[in-house]
Amino acid sequence: LHSVPHLGLRLQPVNSTFNPGDESYQESLLFLGLVATVCLGLNLIFLVAYLVCACCCQQDDAVQTKQRHSCCITWTAVVAGLVCCAAVGVGFYGNSETNDGVYQLMYSLEDANHTFSGIDALWLSYLLLFILDLVICLMACLGLAKRSKCLLVSMLCCGALSLLLSWASLAADAAAAVATSDFCVAPDTFILNIMEGQISTEVTRYYLYCSQSGSSPFQQTLTTFQRALTTMQIQVAGLLQFAVPLFSTAEEDLLAIQLLLNSSESSLHQLTAMVDCRGLHKDYLDALAGTCYDGLQGLLYLGLFSFLAALAFSTMICAGPRAWKHFTTRNRDYDDIDDDDPFNPQAWRMAAHNPPRGQLHSFCSYSSGLGSQTSLQPPAQTISNAPVSEYMNQAMLFGRNPRYENVPLIGRASPPPTYSPSMRATYLSVADEHLRHYGNQFPA
Repeated sequence: LHSVPHLGLRLQPVNSTFNPGDESYQESLLFLGLVATVCLGLNLIFLVAYLVCACCCQQDDAVQTKQRHSCCITWTAVVAGLVCCAAVGVGFYGNSETNDGVYQLMYSLEDANHTFSGIDALWLSYLLLFILDLVICLMACLGLAKRSKCLLVSMLCCGALSLLLSWASLAADAAAAVATSDFCVAPDTFILNIMEGQISTEVTRYYLYCSQSGSSPFQQTLTTFQRALTTMQIQVAGLLQFAVPLFSTAEEDLLAIQLLLNSSESSLHQLTAMVDCRGLHKDYLDALAGTCYDGLQGLLYLGLFSFLAALAFSTMICAGPRAWKHFTTRNRDYDDIDDDDPFNPQAWRMAAHNPPRGQLHSFCSYSSGLGSQTSLQPPAQTISNAPVSEYMNQAMLFGRNPRYENVPLIGRASPPPTYSPSMRATYLSVADEHLRHYGNQFPA
């Protein structure tokens, strides 16, 4: 990412060295965010154009075409949902990696804990975004499964909001990832520049590199202090040996001085261990590892999540109007069904709760081998809305072996395909002709 072109707002090249205090470098990071904003604008323009075309274009009313469109819409929504779920999984992993890297940096720099107080809020924000994306995917699945326009509209609104958040997250992740990579290319140079004028360059280099062959810049001072302590301890021991017999009152003061010198020597040993470069250099390497490996990797995964989520929600928004038209067309087709149609599925369901209102026409033709039963005359029947099972029960009144030649699909446990009232009228007229024909064959 360090090789990504760094351009200012006026498209002039900018030095890629990590320098967050430089206005030109800040403009180069802002330019990356503006690129993501332009991509968001193009995405919205494409969606608006697609929605306008989808609403204005005429649809083919052929059954096969509608079935093909329905299957295409379903599979498009399924694929978009799977992509969104995969993006959420990648985002969870990236968010965890980023959080681990930042906390590793915090533990290495415990004195700077207050600077990272917003890390918990960042982690929680991404977690809420992941939950929102999963809820939108669930709404899309339920809306298509239940053919609910309310769920479809809610999914489209939440999808548009999540689309904006995804592009904003992508802009922030891209700028942060590029800045982090610039820092990780030469972190020593950046720290030397920051510490210049505040701490000696020799001291800074000592802790940054911690060379075993190099000497500590504090070594000379610590050695001088150690020698002075040793000299004073020797002198106090001599005074205790030779002066106390002559001046007994000075013994208490000399013992207090000797105790103070011993305490100073212990503190000197602790100071020597504390200023050693190995401990601080290890913390520095841990901080770099947390920032440049876990942190940067997590930012890349979060950027991938944002891009995949934006792609998935764009696909869902494109499929929304198609699904809406499919729902509307399906409802319009059912509006042409006669409520009195015995083959109407709704009539089947209502018949289970409502008793039959009358008798049915028998659409059966009688076998020629009925013998003595030829003297029977079928009684006059009235048209009813009873289900098909009553056709079969009443047909047994006219023969032991009725053949249902004029009642299609009775032997099947499902109604025939939907047909219009005009088709039903034609069907009933043909049935009446058969009744008149059999009435002439079997006179009273």
